[in-house]
Amino acid sequence: MEFGYDRFFGKSYVQNILGTTASPASALIKRMLELELIYPMKGKGKGKYIFKNGS
Repeated sequence: MEFGYDRFFGKSYVQNILGTTASPASALIKRMLELELIYPMKGKGKGKYIFKNGS
């Protein structure tokens, strides 16, 4: 699975990609939400996100 505008992801995927624990992965997701780079997916369960498409 890759990151992209058409694929959602969660904290565990970020952990696997970065090779980190839950806390840094959560901090990164929180920061990306603050910068409005990603948004929560509705209907996919809690903690699922997708990148905003700039076009």
